[in-house]
Amino acid sequence: MSRQHLYSRIFDDIKGKIVSGEIHAGDYIPPISALRNTFGVSHITVLHALKELAAEGLIAKDPGCGYVAAELPNSNIYVGCLLRSNSVSGRDQYFNEIISGVQNAALTAGVNMVFPYSSAMFPSFPKFQQEIVRTALQMKSLVKGYLLDEWLSDNSISEIVKATGRPVVLVNRPTQLPVHAVCSDDRGGIRKMFQTLRSMKYECFIYADSGWKTPSQLERRAAFSASAADSGMGEDRAKILSSASPGLPDSAYFNELRRRLRDFSGKGRTVIMASADVIAKMILDDLQENGFSIPGDAGVTGFDGVALGQMTTPALTTLKVDTVSLGETAMRLLCNLIRGNLTDSTLKHQQMPTLMFGDTI
Repeated sequence: MSRQHLYSRIFDDIKGKIVSGEIHAGDYIPPISALRNTFGVSHITVLHALKELAAEGLIAKDPGCGYVAAELPNSNIYVGCLLRSNSVSGRDQYFNEIISGVQNAALTAGVNMVFPYSSAMFPSFPKFQQEIVRTALQMKSLVKGYLLDEWLSDNSISEIVKATGRPVVLVNRPTQLPVHAVCSDDRGGIRKMFQTLRSMKYECFIYADSGWKTPSQLERRAAFSASAADSGMGEDRAKILSSASPGLPDSAYFNELRRRLRDFSGKGRTVIMASADVIAKMILDDLQENGFSIPGDAGVTGFDGVALGQMTTPALTTLKVDTVSLGETAMRLLCNLIRGNLTDSTLKHQQMPTLMFGDTI
Protein backbone atom coordinates (compact mmCIF):
# COMPACT_ATOMS: atom_id res chain seq x y z
CA MET A 1 0.00 0.00 0.00
CA SER A 2 1.47 3.39 -1.00
CA ARG A 3 2.36 6.07 1.51
CA GLN A 4 0.12 8.48 -0.42
CA HIS A 5 -2.87 6.20 0.13
CA LEU A 6 -2.09 5.80 3.85
CA TYR A 7 -1.75 9.55 4.35
CA SER A 8 -5.09 10.09 2.58
CA ARG A 9 -6.83 7.66 4.95
CA ILE A 10 -5.66 9.63 7.98
CA PHE A 11 -6.48 12.96 6.35
CA ASP A 12 -10.00 11.88 5.30
CA ASP A 13 -10.77 10.30 8.67
CA ILE A 14 -9.85 13.35 10.73
CA LYS A 15 -11.39 15.83 8.29
CA GLY A 16 -14.64 13.89 8.28
CA LYS A 17 -14.82 13.90 12.06
CA ILE A 18 -14.14 17.66 12.23
CA VAL A 19 -16.67 18.56 9.53
CA SER A 20 -19.36 16.28 11.02
CA GLY A 21 -18.86 17.74 14.49
CA GLU A 22 -17.59 14.50 16.06
CA ILE A 23 -14.41 16.45 16.81
CA HIS A 24 -15.32 19.98 17.97
CA ALA A 25 -13.30 23.17 17.59
CA GLY A 26 -10.71 23.20 20.38
CA ASP A 27 -10.72 19.42 20.82
CA TYR A 28 -7.33 17.74 20.65
CA ILE A 29 -6.53 15.48 17.72
CA PRO A 30 -5.26 12.03 18.80
CA PRO A 31 -1.49 12.14 19.35
CA ILE A 32 0.90 11.00 16.65
CA SER A 33 1.67 7.76 18.49
CA ALA A 34 -2.04 6.87 18.65
CA LEU A 35 -2.53 7.64 14.96
CA ARG A 36 0.49 5.49 14.08
CA ASN A 37 -1.02 2.55 15.94
CA THR A 38 -4.55 3.09 14.61
CA PHE A 39 -3.53 3.25 10.96
CA GLY A 40 -0.36 1.13 11.12
CA VAL A 41 1.80 3.80 9.50
CA SER A 42 5.07 5.57 10.08
CA HIS A 43 5.70 8.77 12.01
CA ILE A 44 6.45 10.59 8.72
CA THR A 45 3.12 9.53 7.16
CA VAL A 46 1.17 10.87 10.16
CA LEU A 47 3.06 14.16 10.05
CA HIS A 48 2.26 14.47 6.34
CA ALA A 49 -1.45 14.10 7.03
CA LEU A 50 -1.36 16.60 9.91
CA LYS A 51 0.55 19.09 7.77
CA GLU A 52 -2.13 18.92 5.06
CA LEU A 53 -4.94 19.27 7.61
CA ALA A 54 -3.24 22.37 9.01
CA ALA A 55 -2.79 23.77 5.49
CA GLU A 56 -6.57 23.52 4.97
CA GLY A 57 -7.20 25.34 8.23
CA LEU A 58 -8.81 22.32 9.86
CA ILE A 59 -6.30 21.95 12.73
CA ALA A 60 -3.79 24.17 14.50
CA LYS A 61 -0.64 23.30 16.46
CA ASP A 62 -0.69 23.85 20.21
CA PRO A 63 3.05 23.98 21.07
CA GLY A 64 3.99 21.30 23.55
CA CYS A 65 0.51 19.77 23.56
CA GLY A 66 -0.23 18.56 20.04
CA TYR A 67 -2.89 19.60 17.52
CA VAL A 68 -6.38 20.97 18.09
CA ALA A 69 -9.36 21.22 15.74
CA ALA A 70 -9.78 24.73 14.37
CA GLU A 71 -12.99 26.72 14.08
CA LEU A 72 -14.47 25.88 10.69
CA PRO A 73 -14.57 28.96 8.44
CA ASN A 74 -18.19 28.25 7.48
CA SER A 75 -19.49 27.16 10.88
CA ASN A 76 -21.41 30.41 11.33
CA ILE A 77 -23.03 30.31 7.89
CA TYR A 78 -26.73 29.48 7.80
CA VAL A 79 -28.63 28.65 4.62
CA GLY A 80 -32.39 28.99 4.34
CA CYS A 81 -33.82 25.80 2.79
CA LEU A 82 -37.23 26.77 1.47
CA LEU A 83 -37.71 23.23 0.24
CA ARG A 84 -40.54 20.80 0.84
CA SER A 85 -40.08 18.48 3.80
CA ASN A 86 -38.98 14.88 3.30
CA SER A 87 -41.97 12.67 2.55
CA VAL A 88 -42.31 9.05 3.70
CA SER A 89 -44.46 8.23 0.65
CA GLY A 90 -43.12 6.89 -2.64
CA ARG A 91 -44.83 9.86 -4.30
CA ASP A 92 -41.93 12.18 -3.59
CA GLN A 93 -38.99 9.82 -3.31
CA TYR A 94 -37.43 11.78 -6.18
CA PHE A 95 -37.25 14.99 -4.17
CA ASN A 96 -36.29 13.12 -0.99
CA GLU A 97 -33.13 12.03 -2.82
CA ILE A 98 -32.44 15.64 -3.84
CA ILE A 99 -32.69 16.65 -0.18
CA SER A 100 -30.15 13.94 0.68
CA GLY A 101 -27.72 15.51 -1.78
CA VAL A 102 -28.32 18.96 -0.28
CA GLN A 103 -27.55 17.57 3.18
CA ASN A 104 -24.39 15.80 1.97
CA ALA A 105 -22.98 18.98 0.46
CA ALA A 106 -23.90 21.08 3.51
CA LEU A 107 -22.07 18.63 5.76
CA THR A 108 -18.97 18.73 3.59
CA ALA A 109 -19.03 22.53 3.42
CA GLY A 110 -19.68 22.88 7.14
CA VAL A 111 -22.73 25.11 6.72
CA ASN A 112 -25.93 25.01 8.75
CA MET A 113 -29.31 24.42 7.13
CA VAL A 114 -32.54 26.00 8.34
CA PHE A 115 -35.77 24.25 7.29
CA PRO A 116 -38.69 26.49 8.39
CA TYR A 117 -42.05 25.08 9.41
CA SER A 118 -43.68 26.62 6.36
CA SER A 119 -41.80 24.21 4.07
CA ALA A 120 -44.46 21.64 4.90
CA MET A 121 -47.03 23.86 3.17
CA PHE A 122 -45.78 23.23 -0.38
CA PRO A 123 -48.28 20.43 -1.09
CA SER A 124 -51.00 23.09 -0.64
CA PHE A 125 -49.47 25.31 -3.33
CA PRO A 126 -50.43 27.97 -4.36
CA LYS A 127 -52.35 28.85 -1.20
CA PHE A 128 -49.24 29.42 0.91
CA GLN A 129 -46.98 31.24 -1.55
CA GLN A 130 -47.10 34.46 0.46
CA GLU A 131 -46.46 32.58 3.70
CA ILE A 132 -43.25 31.17 2.21
CA VAL A 133 -42.20 34.67 1.12
CA ARG A 134 -42.89 36.03 4.62
CA THR A 135 -40.80 33.24 6.09
CA ALA A 136 -37.89 34.13 3.80
CA LEU A 137 -38.05 37.74 4.98
CA GLN A 138 -38.15 36.67 8.63
CA MET A 139 -35.01 34.57 8.09
CA LYS A 140 -33.09 37.38 6.40
CA SER A 141 -31.05 38.36 9.45
CA LEU A 142 -30.01 34.74 10.08
CA VAL A 143 -29.24 33.25 6.66
CA LYS A 144 -26.73 34.16 3.98
CA GLY A 145 -28.69 32.68 1.07
CA TYR A 146 -31.62 30.48 0.07
CA LEU A 147 -32.32 27.22 -1.71
CA LEU A 148 -35.76 27.53 -3.30
CA ASP A 149 -38.23 24.76 -4.12
CA GLU A 150 -39.48 24.30 -7.69
CA TRP A 151 -43.02 24.96 -6.41
CA LEU A 152 -42.23 28.63 -5.76
CA SER A 153 -43.58 30.83 -8.52
CA ASP A 154 -41.34 33.24 -10.41
CA ASN A 155 -43.24 36.13 -8.79
CA SER A 156 -42.45 34.78 -5.32
CA ILE A 157 -38.80 34.21 -6.22
CA SER A 158 -38.49 37.77 -7.54
CA GLU A 159 -40.02 39.10 -4.34
CA ILE A 160 -37.59 37.13 -2.18
CA VAL A 161 -34.56 38.27 -4.19
CA LYS A 162 -35.63 41.92 -4.19
CA ALA A 163 -36.57 42.07 -0.51
CA THR A 164 -33.61 40.16 0.93
CA GLY A 165 -30.73 40.90 -1.43
CA ARG A 166 -29.45 37.39 -0.68
CA PRO A 167 -28.20 34.92 -3.32
CA VAL A 168 -30.66 32.17 -4.24
CA VAL A 169 -30.54 28.88 -6.12
CA LEU A 170 -33.73 27.40 -7.55
CA VAL A 171 -33.88 23.61 -7.23
CA ASN A 172 -35.37 21.23 -9.81
CA ARG A 173 -36.73 23.55 -12.47
CA PRO A 174 -35.46 26.11 -14.97
CA THR A 175 -36.58 29.72 -14.96
CA GLN A 176 -36.33 32.79 -17.14
CA LEU A 177 -35.41 34.90 -14.11
CA PRO A 178 -31.80 36.07 -13.74
CA VAL A 179 -31.14 33.63 -10.88
CA HIS A 180 -29.22 30.38 -10.67
CA ALA A 181 -31.21 27.18 -11.22
CA VAL A 182 -30.14 23.55 -10.93
CA CYS A 183 -32.32 20.94 -12.60
CA SER A 184 -32.55 17.87 -14.77
CA ASP A 185 -32.67 18.47 -18.51
CA ASP A 186 -36.14 16.93 -18.73
CA ARG A 187 -36.75 18.13 -22.28
CA GLY A 188 -33.47 16.68 -23.46
CA GLY A 189 -34.17 13.42 -21.65
CA ILE A 190 -37.63 13.02 -23.17
CA ARG A 191 -36.26 13.78 -26.64
CA LYS A 192 -33.53 11.17 -26.14
CA MET A 193 -36.06 8.54 -25.05
CA PHE A 194 -38.48 9.39 -27.88
CA GLN A 195 -35.77 9.17 -30.55
CA THR A 196 -34.51 5.87 -29.13
CA LEU A 197 -38.00 4.38 -29.20
CA ARG A 198 -38.56 5.56 -32.78
CA SER A 199 -35.29 3.91 -33.80
CA MET A 200 -36.63 0.68 -32.27
CA LYS A 201 -39.63 0.90 -34.63
CA TYR A 202 -42.22 1.98 -32.09
CA GLU A 203 -44.96 3.75 -34.04
CA CYS A 204 -47.67 4.52 -31.48
CA PHE A 205 -47.05 6.45 -28.26
CA ILE A 206 -49.07 7.00 -25.10
CA TYR A 207 -47.73 9.51 -22.59
CA ALA A 208 -49.01 8.47 -19.15
CA ASP A 209 -49.11 11.72 -17.20
CA SER A 210 -49.49 11.94 -13.44
CA GLY A 211 -51.93 14.06 -11.50
CA TRP A 212 -49.06 16.07 -9.99
CA LYS A 213 -48.69 19.43 -11.68
CA THR A 214 -45.15 20.16 -10.54
CA PRO A 215 -43.08 22.29 -12.91
CA SER A 216 -40.88 19.30 -13.77
CA GLN A 217 -43.91 17.15 -14.63
CA LEU A 218 -45.34 19.89 -16.83
CA GLU A 219 -41.93 20.24 -18.53
CA ARG A 220 -41.87 16.53 -19.36
CA ARG A 221 -45.37 16.60 -20.79
CA ALA A 222 -44.51 19.59 -23.00
CA ALA A 223 -41.35 17.82 -24.17
CA PHE A 224 -43.37 14.76 -25.22
CA SER A 225 -45.78 16.90 -27.25
CA ALA A 226 -42.87 18.70 -28.93
CA SER A 227 -41.09 15.42 -29.72
CA ALA A 228 -44.24 13.95 -31.27
CA ALA A 229 -44.76 17.09 -33.36
CA ASP A 230 -41.13 17.06 -34.52
CA SER A 231 -41.63 13.47 -35.67
CA GLY A 232 -44.73 14.43 -37.64
CA MET A 233 -46.99 12.33 -35.44
CA GLY A 234 -50.60 13.39 -34.98
CA GLU A 235 -53.05 12.50 -32.21
CA ASP A 236 -53.89 9.29 -34.03
CA ARG A 237 -50.46 7.93 -33.02
CA ALA A 238 -49.37 10.07 -30.06
CA LYS A 239 -51.80 10.51 -27.18
CA ILE A 240 -51.54 11.96 -23.67
CA LEU A 241 -53.39 10.27 -20.82
CA SER A 242 -53.87 12.57 -17.83
CA SER A 243 -55.18 11.87 -14.36
CA ALA A 244 -58.36 13.75 -13.52
CA SER A 245 -57.16 14.63 -10.01
CA PRO A 246 -53.86 15.02 -8.14
CA GLY A 247 -52.34 11.86 -6.77
CA LEU A 248 -51.75 8.35 -8.01
CA PRO A 249 -53.84 6.94 -10.88
CA ASP A 250 -57.17 5.30 -10.06
CA SER A 251 -59.09 2.44 -11.71
CA ALA A 252 -60.69 4.78 -14.27
CA TYR A 253 -57.21 5.86 -15.38
CA PHE A 254 -56.11 2.28 -16.04
CA ASN A 255 -59.38 1.40 -17.77
CA GLU A 256 -58.81 4.30 -20.17
CA LEU A 257 -55.19 3.26 -20.71
CA ARG A 258 -56.20 -0.27 -21.70
CA ARG A 259 -58.89 1.13 -24.03
CA ARG A 260 -56.31 3.29 -25.80
CA LEU A 261 -54.00 0.32 -26.18
CA ARG A 262 -56.79 -1.57 -27.88
CA ASP A 263 -57.41 1.43 -30.17
CA PHE A 264 -53.76 1.25 -31.28
CA SER A 265 -53.99 -2.49 -31.98
CA GLY A 266 -52.92 -3.22 -35.54
CA LYS A 267 -51.36 0.24 -36.10
CA GLY A 268 -47.83 -0.73 -35.14
CA ARG A 269 -45.68 -1.26 -32.04
CA THR A 270 -47.01 0.71 -29.08
CA VAL A 271 -45.10 2.11 -26.12
CA ILE A 272 -46.28 3.85 -22.96
CA MET A 273 -43.98 6.60 -21.73
CA ALA A 274 -44.79 7.19 -18.06
CA SER A 275 -43.98 10.58 -16.55
CA ALA A 276 -42.44 8.98 -13.44
CA ASP A 277 -41.15 5.59 -12.36
CA VAL A 278 -43.88 5.15 -9.74
CA ILE A 279 -46.51 5.57 -12.50
CA ALA A 280 -44.63 3.14 -14.76
CA LYS A 281 -44.55 0.51 -12.01
CA MET A 282 -48.30 0.78 -11.45
CA ILE A 283 -48.90 0.50 -15.21
CA LEU A 284 -46.73 -2.61 -15.45
CA ASP A 285 -48.60 -4.24 -12.57
CA ASP A 286 -52.02 -3.40 -14.01
CA LEU A 287 -51.31 -4.49 -17.58
CA GLN A 288 -49.79 -7.81 -16.56
CA GLU A 289 -52.65 -8.51 -14.17
CA ASN A 290 -55.00 -7.96 -17.14
CA GLY A 291 -53.21 -10.35 -19.46
CA PHE A 292 -50.95 -7.96 -21.39
CA SER A 293 -47.45 -9.12 -22.30
CA ILE A 294 -44.59 -6.66 -21.68
CA PRO A 295 -42.99 -5.70 -24.03
CA GLY A 296 -44.83 -7.95 -26.49
CA ASP A 297 -48.19 -6.16 -26.39
CA ALA A 298 -46.79 -2.80 -25.28
CA GLY A 299 -43.50 -1.32 -24.18
CA VAL A 300 -43.29 0.74 -20.98
CA THR A 301 -40.71 3.34 -19.93
CA GLY A 302 -40.30 5.52 -16.86
CA PHE A 303 -38.54 8.69 -15.79
CA ASP A 304 -36.56 9.40 -12.59
CA GLY A 305 -34.52 6.26 -11.88
CA VAL A 306 -35.52 6.22 -8.20
CA ALA A 307 -35.10 3.04 -6.16
CA LEU A 308 -38.83 2.27 -6.29
CA GLY A 309 -38.69 2.00 -10.06
CA GLN A 310 -36.01 -0.67 -9.84
CA MET A 311 -38.42 -3.06 -8.12
CA THR A 312 -40.31 -4.06 -11.25
CA THR A 313 -40.76 -7.27 -13.22
CA PRO A 314 -39.63 -7.08 -15.95
CA ALA A 315 -36.86 -4.57 -15.20
CA LEU A 316 -37.98 -1.05 -16.12
CA THR A 317 -36.36 1.00 -18.89
CA THR A 318 -36.11 4.54 -17.55
CA LEU A 319 -34.34 7.88 -17.64
CA LYS A 320 -32.12 8.06 -14.58
CA VAL A 321 -31.71 11.48 -12.96
CA ASP A 322 -28.75 11.73 -10.59
CA THR A 323 -30.94 13.27 -7.90
CA VAL A 324 -28.30 13.22 -5.17
CA SER A 325 -25.80 14.97 -7.43
CA LEU A 326 -28.46 17.53 -8.32
CA GLY A 327 -28.94 18.39 -4.63
CA GLU A 328 -25.20 18.49 -4.00
CA THR A 329 -24.68 20.80 -6.98
CA ALA A 330 -27.37 23.20 -5.75
CA MET A 331 -25.84 23.49 -2.26
CA ARG A 332 -22.26 23.85 -3.53
CA LEU A 333 -23.38 26.52 -5.97
CA LEU A 334 -25.10 28.49 -3.22
CA CYS A 335 -22.05 28.22 -0.96
CA ASN A 336 -19.84 29.59 -3.72
CA LEU A 337 -22.27 32.45 -4.31
CA ILE A 338 -22.23 33.28 -0.59
CA ARG A 339 -18.42 33.25 -0.47
CA GLY A 340 -18.08 35.19 -3.72
CA ASN A 341 -16.07 32.33 -5.26
CA LEU A 342 -18.23 31.76 -8.33
CA THR A 343 -16.47 32.58 -11.60
CA ASP A 344 -18.90 30.87 -14.02
CA SER A 345 -21.63 33.25 -15.20
CA THR A 346 -23.94 30.38 -16.27
CA LEU A 347 -27.36 30.66 -14.63
CA LYS A 348 -28.99 27.41 -15.80
CA HIS A 349 -27.18 24.32 -14.53
CA GLN A 350 -28.79 21.27 -16.16
CA GLN A 351 -27.91 17.61 -15.88
CA MET A 352 -28.82 15.25 -18.72
CA PRO A 353 -30.61 12.08 -17.52
CA THR A 354 -29.04 8.74 -18.39
CA LEU A 355 -31.02 6.24 -20.43
CA MET A 356 -31.07 2.99 -18.43
CA PHE A 357 -32.19 -0.02 -20.47
CA GLY A 358 -34.29 -2.68 -18.82
CA ASP A 359 -36.55 -5.36 -20.29
CA THR A 360 -39.74 -3.35 -20.84
CA ILE A 361 -39.05 -2.23 -24.43
